[in-house]
Amino acid sequence: MSILRKAIYKEFAPSSPLKRESISDRLLDRRFPPRQIPSSTSDDSPVFGPDGEIFFRATEGGSNFIYRVKQDGTGRQKVLPNPILDFYSVAPDGEWLIAGAPLPNEEITAALWAYPVHGGTPVRICAGVCSGRWDRPGKLFYVALIEMGNRSGRARTIVLPVPHGRDLPPLPPSGINSPEDAKGLPVEKVIDEVISPGASTSVYVFTRTSVHRNLYSIPLP
Repeated sequence: MSILRKAIYKEFAPSSPLKRESISDRLLDRRFPPRQIPSSTSDDSPVFGPDGEIFFRATEGGSNFIYRVKQDGTGRQKVLPNPILDFYSVAPDGEWLIAGAPLPNEEITAALWAYPVHGGTPVRICAGVCSGRWDRPGKLFYVALIEMGNRSGRARTIVLPVPHGRDLPPLPPSGINSPEDAKGLPVEKVIDEVISPGASTSVYVFTRTSVHRNLYSIPLP
């Protein structure tokens, strides 16, 4: 059964006297009811791996780490020894993870890194407010940048082809921190949104937020 037909979501299961947060999974076609996967209250950001394992973020000793577990809740294992901030995605072959981590001794305090699951040197993807993920076949890599220095908070996603036999596209040593950093790279496309990739570069989803305000009068005594 293809994991691409599955979705992971968060539900609250009753546990006396408090409610505990658990990770559950279900099929998109709704043929089966949701199935609770045993987890602790601090587990979040679940992502399916290629073999049906679930990768997620968990808190331990005040720090966040990436763990994985089988769909029946067994085999819980810490994937990386180093702490992270946020967890974003898993490579289609399960060999790399994308996560944010503190960036000491620099003006920008956090960066996004690609971590090899079986050990090795991480690759810096970008710094600041950004994200990175693969498409389903692993042929394209998407780097989303949000410019926070202006009122509009302009967002752009840079789409890069992944060379055959590799998991990551060629990147500058400091990553892609602006569209200018991608000059000279074989950019497939630039999209003016932060997107989640679909079946091709012309099919994707994104969120757009609009704010509506009203004026109210409050009588004073």
